[in-house]
Amino acid sequence: MILLLIPAIDSWFEARNIKLLPCPLGEDMKTVHASLTLLTTAEGGRHLPIMSVRDFSCPVFFEDVPALAKHGYDCRLLAGRLRSEIYLGETVQDIQIAFLSPDDVLPHIRSGTRFYLWEGRRIGVGEVTSVNG
Repeated sequence: MILLLIPAIDSWFEARNIKLLPCPLGEDMKTVHASLTLLTTAEGGRHLPIMSVRDFSCPVFFEDVPALAKHGYDCRLLAGRLRSEIYLGETVQDIQIAFLSPDDVLPHIRSGTRFYLWEGRRIGVGEVTSVNG
Protein backbone atom coordinates (compact mmCIF):
# COMPACT_ATOMS: atom_id res chain seq x y z
CA MET A 1 0.00 0.00 0.00
CA ILE A 2 1.00 3.57 -0.58
CA LEU A 3 1.06 5.95 2.39
CA LEU A 4 1.77 9.58 1.63
CA LEU A 5 2.79 11.74 4.55
CA ILE A 6 4.03 15.29 4.69
CA PRO A 7 5.77 15.96 8.04
CA ALA A 8 3.91 19.19 8.85
CA ILE A 9 0.54 17.64 8.07
CA ASP A 10 1.48 14.45 9.93
CA SER A 11 2.22 16.38 13.14
CA TRP A 12 -1.01 18.38 12.76
CA PHE A 13 -2.98 15.11 12.79
CA GLU A 14 -0.97 13.71 15.69
CA ALA A 15 -1.61 16.85 17.79
CA ARG A 16 -5.34 16.26 17.32
CA ASN A 17 -5.12 12.53 18.01
CA ILE A 18 -6.28 11.69 14.48
CA LYS A 19 -5.03 8.40 13.08
CA LEU A 20 -3.95 8.40 9.43
CA LEU A 21 -5.00 5.37 7.43
CA PRO A 22 -3.04 3.95 4.50
CA CYS A 23 -4.18 5.06 1.07
CA PRO A 24 -6.16 2.17 -0.51
CA LEU A 25 -4.57 2.74 -3.93
CA GLY A 26 -1.90 0.08 -3.56
CA GLU A 27 -0.48 -2.26 -6.16
CA ASP A 28 -3.25 -4.83 -5.64
CA MET A 29 -6.12 -2.45 -6.41
CA LYS A 30 -8.66 -3.15 -9.13
CA THR A 31 -8.12 -0.78 -12.03
CA VAL A 32 -8.70 -0.31 -15.71
CA HIS A 33 -6.30 0.98 -18.32
CA ALA A 34 -7.69 3.48 -20.79
CA SER A 35 -6.89 5.94 -23.51
CA LEU A 36 -8.01 9.42 -22.47
CA THR A 37 -8.35 12.73 -24.30
CA LEU A 38 -8.80 15.94 -22.32
CA LEU A 39 -11.08 18.46 -23.99
CA THR A 40 -9.66 21.88 -24.70
CA THR A 41 -11.07 24.96 -23.00
CA ALA A 42 -12.70 25.93 -26.32
CA GLU A 43 -14.47 22.54 -26.34
CA GLY A 44 -15.79 23.21 -22.83
CA GLY A 45 -13.02 21.40 -20.94
CA ARG A 46 -10.75 22.44 -18.10
CA HIS A 47 -8.64 25.59 -18.02
CA LEU A 48 -5.52 23.83 -16.69
CA PRO A 49 -3.85 20.48 -17.37
CA ILE A 50 -4.06 17.55 -14.98
CA MET A 51 -0.84 17.63 -12.99
CA SER A 52 1.24 14.51 -12.39
CA VAL A 53 2.20 15.43 -8.81
CA ARG A 54 -0.85 13.58 -7.47
CA ASP A 55 -3.75 11.47 -8.63
CA PHE A 56 -6.79 13.28 -10.02
CA SER A 57 -10.33 12.65 -8.74
CA CYS A 58 -13.56 13.16 -10.62
CA PRO A 59 -16.77 11.33 -11.55
CA VAL A 60 -16.78 9.14 -14.65
CA PHE A 61 -19.93 8.42 -16.67
CA PHE A 62 -20.68 5.45 -18.93
CA GLU A 63 -23.54 6.44 -21.25
CA ASP A 64 -23.54 3.24 -23.30
CA VAL A 65 -23.63 0.82 -20.35
CA PRO A 66 -27.27 0.54 -19.23
CA ALA A 67 -26.39 -0.75 -15.74
CA LEU A 68 -24.13 2.28 -15.14
CA ALA A 69 -25.90 5.02 -17.11
CA LYS A 70 -28.03 6.48 -14.29
CA HIS A 71 -25.21 8.35 -12.50
CA GLY A 72 -21.47 8.91 -12.35
CA TYR A 73 -18.93 6.89 -10.39
CA ASP A 74 -16.05 8.40 -8.42
CA CYS A 75 -12.69 7.52 -9.88
CA ARG A 76 -9.02 8.32 -9.48
CA LEU A 77 -6.91 8.90 -12.55
CA LEU A 78 -3.54 7.61 -11.44
CA ALA A 79 -1.81 10.58 -13.04
CA GLY A 80 1.09 10.39 -10.61
CA ARG A 81 2.23 7.21 -12.35
CA LEU A 82 2.46 8.95 -15.72
CA ARG A 83 5.23 11.31 -14.57
CA SER A 84 4.04 13.99 -16.96
CA GLU A 85 1.07 16.34 -17.06
CA ILE A 86 -1.98 15.65 -19.21
CA TYR A 87 -2.45 18.75 -21.32
CA LEU A 88 -5.71 20.04 -22.78
CA GLY A 89 -6.36 18.45 -26.17
CA GLU A 90 -3.78 15.74 -25.47
CA THR A 91 -4.52 12.01 -25.72
CA VAL A 92 -2.85 9.69 -23.22
CA GLN A 93 -2.77 6.11 -24.48
CA ASP A 94 -2.35 4.22 -21.21
CA ILE A 95 -3.62 5.71 -17.97
CA GLN A 96 -4.73 3.66 -15.00
CA ILE A 97 -8.09 4.45 -13.45
CA ALA A 98 -9.21 3.22 -10.02
CA PHE A 99 -12.83 3.34 -8.89
CA LEU A 100 -14.02 4.02 -5.35
CA SER A 101 -16.73 1.40 -5.91
CA PRO A 102 -14.97 -1.15 -8.16
CA ASP A 103 -17.44 -3.94 -7.36
CA ASP A 104 -20.26 -1.80 -8.78
CA VAL A 105 -18.40 -0.71 -11.91
CA LEU A 106 -15.95 -3.38 -13.06
CA PRO A 107 -18.42 -6.22 -13.74
CA HIS A 108 -20.11 -4.03 -16.36
CA ILE A 109 -17.19 -2.66 -18.37
CA ARG A 110 -14.98 -4.29 -20.97
CA SER A 111 -12.24 -3.28 -23.32
CA GLY A 112 -13.80 -0.80 -25.75
CA THR A 113 -16.24 0.72 -23.22
CA ARG A 114 -16.41 4.47 -23.78
CA PHE A 115 -16.70 6.98 -20.95
CA TYR A 116 -16.42 10.66 -20.13
CA LEU A 117 -14.97 12.58 -17.19
CA TRP A 118 -17.03 15.19 -15.37
CA GLU A 119 -15.95 18.25 -13.40
CA GLY A 120 -19.10 20.36 -13.45
CA ARG A 121 -18.95 19.82 -17.21
CA ARG A 122 -17.56 17.21 -19.57
CA ILE A 123 -13.76 17.57 -19.41
CA GLY A 124 -12.50 14.45 -21.16
CA VAL A 125 -13.48 11.38 -23.12
CA GLY A 126 -11.91 7.98 -23.16
CA GLU A 127 -12.07 4.29 -23.89
CA VAL A 128 -11.19 1.35 -21.68
CA THR A 129 -8.32 -0.69 -23.13
CA SER A 130 -8.09 -3.38 -20.42
CA VAL A 131 -9.65 -4.32 -17.08
CA ASN A 132 -7.40 -5.49 -14.22
CA GLY A 133 -9.98 -6.47 -11.68
